[in-house]
Amino acid sequence: MMISDDGAAPIGTGADAAAGIENHHNHSYQEGCLPAFGRLLEVLGIAPDERVSVCYRRPDGALTATLGTAGDAQARADAQAGRADVWFGVNPISASAELAPGQRGRAADVARIAALYVDLDSKALPGGLGSEEGCRELLADICGLLGGRQPAAVVRSGTGGLHPYWLLEAYTPGDHERAVRLLRRFGVMVRSVAMARGGNVDFVSEPARVLRVPGTANLKPGGGPVMAEFIEDDNPDVVVDRLTLDELEVLLEASGVREEPTGAGGAGTGEVVSMADWPEGTTCAYAAAMISGWPTDSPGEGVQRRQWCLAQAVRLFEAVRLGCLSRDDLASATTVLGDRFTALHQAAGLMPDPGEFHGIIAWAQTHVEQMTEEYVRADFQHRHLDGTAQGGNAPASSQTRGGGGNTGRLSVAAMLVDLAQARYSFGCTPDGEPFAVKGSGHVVRMLRGGHKSLRSELANEYRKVSRKVASQSSLTDALTTIEGLAQEATSTSLALRLHEHEGAVWIDMGDVKDHVIRIAEGGWEVRDKAPVLFRRTELTGAFPMPVPGGSIECLWKILNVAEADRVLVLGWLVAALLAPQVPHAILALFGEQGTGKSVATKFLVRLVDPSPVELRRPPRDEAVWPTTASGSWVVALDNLSAIPPWLSDTLCRAATGDADVQRQLYTNGGLVVFKYLRALILNGIALDGVRGDLADRMVAIDLDVIPAQARMTEVALAALWDSVYPSLVGALLDLAAKVHQALPSITLAEAPRMADFAMVLAALDQLNGTDGLGRFLDRSSSMAADSLDDNPFIARMMDQVVTPFDGTARQLLDLVTHGPDGTMTIAPTAPQRGWPGNPRAVTNLLVRNRPALLGAGWTVEDLGNDNKDKTKRWHIVPPTSGAGGSSGAGGGSAMKR
Repeated sequence: MMISDDGAAPIGTGADAAAGIENHHNHSYQEGCLPAFGRLLEVLGIAPDERVSVCYRRPDGALTATLGTAGDAQARADAQAGRADVWFGVNPISASAELAPGQRGRAADVARIAALYVDLDSKALPGGLGSEEGCRELLADICGLLGGRQPAAVVRSGTGGLHPYWLLEAYTPGDHERAVRLLRRFGVMVRSVAMARGGNVDFVSEPARVLRVPGTANLKPGGGPVMAEFIEDDNPDVVVDRLTLDELEVLLEASGVREEPTGAGGAGTGEVVSMADWPEGTTCAYAAAMISGWPTDSPGEGVQRRQWCLAQAVRLFEAVRLGCLSRDDLASATTVLGDRFTALHQAAGLMPDPGEFHGIIAWAQTHVEQMTEEYVRADFQHRHLDGTAQGGNAPASSQTRGGGGNTGRLSVAAMLVDLAQARYSFGCTPDGEPFAVKGSGHVVRMLRGGHKSLRSELANEYRKVSRKVASQSSLTDALTTIEGLAQEATSTSLALRLHEHEGAVWIDMGDVKDHVIRIAEGGWEVRDKAPVLFRRTELTGAFPMPVPGGSIECLWKILNVAEADRVLVLGWLVAALLAPQVPHAILALFGEQGTGKSVATKFLVRLVDPSPVELRRPPRDEAVWPTTASGSWVVALDNLSAIPPWLSDTLCRAATGDADVQRQLYTNGGLVVFKYLRALILNGIALDGVRGDLADRMVAIDLDVIPAQARMTEVALAALWDSVYPSLVGALLDLAAKVHQALPSITLAEAPRMADFAMVLAALDQLNGTDGLGRFLDRSSSMAADSLDDNPFIARMMDQVVTPFDGTARQLLDLVTHGPDGTMTIAPTAPQRGWPGNPRAVTNLLVRNRPALLGAGWTVEDLGNDNKDKTKRWHIVPPTSGAGGSSGAGGGSAMKR
């Protein structure tokens, strides 16, 4: 490697720099730190007679600092290698400086700035950069901002972190203060770029900073010693040019990092207290009130937007350093301040540079890290820290910090609104229902409701920050205001449990960490973020973390489903996971007592839509249905014995997503539109009076009686389920992902009524070699035939109409009632239940049952009323075989005959 003294070397790109780092070869110098450390000092251009500090700390001791020449620095470091953590001062120390016991030096003791340097830590986000790869990516960004300059040297710190160094051209003593300022600005730039990536870095751009000595051990607690390695490029043709101060200043200006005022006192002393060493705090009322005022605060007259934002950012980090603001609330408060900074620019017809705010935040954190504790306390003006007042104090006017008003005391309702605005964004559904979203999350809070509502969450947040309880009236007033704010937003649709977006299916896992499952490209994965918004209700339960590679065969050890019908159950499960916006077949489990209908239904619900209430009682009337259906994706109705006409129609609409209208309560003319597309399960011993349109949508499964010797106790069954539940979810997701990938290639020769479900079955057949589609069509024919027999008029018509019929509904009623020979068969004064009383009722029956009649081989044609009598006429032809309604039935069903 050659180091250019004239600065004439060609400049590469940030990507080239990253590639250069990747191509470095490690020299661990296991024989000791002498060659590695000596080589690093040589690369940094530190002469043997210049003074360099070497500091060390043994696991059970305090920091010890030594000061000597660079020539003996190797020996000082070697003496502690393997027994202590060892660091060195990057910049030479002046000849007159002396180190106080336990101190590593001051900025004033530094003779010159030899290099720019960064401490890139691989610890988890947001405190670090997440991994060594994250460190390398940020290093590539820094190289790009420095005009493509590669570092002259890199030290791997021993735990995945990196310490890169860029050389500075020698400057005159008169430029030393300028060099110190530029070094600090460089540190702010690095921190700003790290924040833009969602991470952070320790601020090490102080003149007296010490960094890890290569060739020594990193004795991190909780793990064995790891060697710090010096990474150097073996290629002698790689030229590293030095940066002049003028070049560095130009590059910093181009990156948007300005020179900010350091403020009076307390900063720039060289004693840096890293944010990582600040105490963990709890947000107090004073800090909460300060933050809640930002959305309406403005710069005072003559104060620039940037100046105002810098002042608020400094106060923000002062609150964190004093333990008056939690780290979690720091993130949301930063968002509030950033939104206000953007809004102030937009109000002036401007748009801020996206990196400008990151630079402000980075500078503010760096500035507060350099303050003394006493200065932070005085500058923050927090009275309760001195014991003169406790909680609830509004912050001093931001006018003293470059801001505007906010001196008045806010009502509790106003503070609740401000608190909500600071932590949530608001929106409304296309139906006008308001909701809130916390931070950048994807799970919304509806304004009112149970413990998952914004009302409940906001009341709890207010108690945390104020240590007081908000009254019901304050919460009501605040939510009324928030509802108005939400109505101003563009309407957004919310998903319940699952949603399809840009070719991928997203499933809300319902857990406290808001995980989602993404199904696409033939596979699935668990993610932390989703591009869609989900709502949850009191009925939303949590999936277990899926375990990939399981077998779906475990399911049949728990459910006693006949082998021929298993593909139908799988088809329903897969369709319920993949198709949130298409009609769904209704799964119907039939069986006598002792077949495990209710238990089977519970387990099926858990695989698709876990809920604390897995089974519902059948609704007593139409008014109750919205409550039954609105809270969950899967609705399972337990122990049905009959389906009245209104419920039959309601279930059909829920399966296909059709809307229903009801009168709004407590109004004379107000209407409410209910539109619920749901995955439905029914179970019962047998069903009486299933109408044809519902039968077309049903997948009937007959369960066998469980033999006494095969029965399990509830405890044993629950234990078995718990042991296989995560792997069953994983196996079902594996299957669903394969079906999702196969569906675009599936075609049907003839599409039945539930064509989307048939497509899923066809895909399963293609993947597994089954005949689910054929089984479904056979069962559908059987259900349709049974539904015809369940209606007395249709059943009688199928017996009486033995030759083609052409006529009106009245003539058909007469024919079926009196028979072909005119003999009365049904007394008009005492008709059977379900018998039509007029021609219009006959027409309705024909229309409703026409699909089932066609499936049974009948011809039923509406000839219209284009005749001289202007009366609707029908053309009805029995099957050519002469068979009745049971023609074409396959296998029978559990509906009553």
